[in-house]
Amino acid sequence: MDHVKAYENLRGLVYTPFYVGIAEGLFEAAGVKFEATLSPSGEETAAGAASGRVDLAWGGPMRVMAAYDKDPEGADLICFGIAVGRDPFLVIAPAPDPGFTPAKLPGRRLLVATHAPTPWMLLQEDVRRMGLDPAKIIREDGVDPGDAFRRLRSGDADYVLAFEPWGSLAERDGLGAVVSAGAKRGPLAFTSFYANRTFIETRPESVARLTDGLRRALEYVRESDPAKLAAIIKPWFPDFDEALLATAITRYQRLDLWPSDPTMTADGFTRLKSSLLSSGYISSDPAFERICR
Repeated sequence: MDHVKAYENLRGLVYTPFYVGIAEGLFEAAGVKFEATLSPSGEETAAGAASGRVDLAWGGPMRVMAAYDKDPEGADLICFGIAVGRDPFLVIAPAPDPGFTPAKLPGRRLLVATHAPTPWMLLQEDVRRMGLDPAKIIREDGVDPGDAFRRLRSGDADYVLAFEPWGSLAERDGLGAVVSAGAKRGPLAFTSFYANRTFIETRPESVARLTDGLRRALEYVRESDPAKLAAIIKPWFPDFDEALLATAITRYQRLDLWPSDPTMTADGFTRLKSSLLSSGYISSDPAFERICR
């Protein structure tokens, strides 16, 4: 049995395919013992994979693009196996707003209920494409979700940017209403495996087995009842009840968040790169062919 040690970038319901693949033995069925440890930070996720402290990681290809932007000659992280193929983040308002568009955001207060930088980069790109200035949005990053919703209800904020299960929790508890889903934007390389070039070149069978295991997990997640999936991933989310997890999974299934095929494609990669460039997170133009397999 092939043994692989990985970093879990952060705890998130968007990573359901990985949790299901581990819990249901789908990676082992593909011939790999997949051992995941929660990374202490997003920066360490990429750094640990690059240095070999872990064999590989799962997380955003944005970290890989940033590594190449910082050190074009020395960077050697390679992405493979797309697990989240659309933007999982939701815009939540105090009340339903069927006519919401990102054009409503400038001049309003937006609380970003995560420390991950990617959601804002994607949203600001939407605003730019509408011919508006995202700098006019009154934004606070890294706000605790509970605090964000309390402020939303009190009128101290106009919108919250968060992922599931926070959107479903807000609607269930009357804290707010989901008015926009980033997944509707289309294909996006949001989460994949990545490893350093040495791992990719010296352990091609491991790469193939991991990709096969992910394919099995994606199929399982796309075809299974949300309540069943909620029960499987509950150990990773002890603070949320299974009914809420099931509601959140249902939303993501309907949004086609998890792809049917884990093969990396250029369209989702390019859409992510465009957002990173327009936000100033990177200044170079890393090529898909160099970074992805």
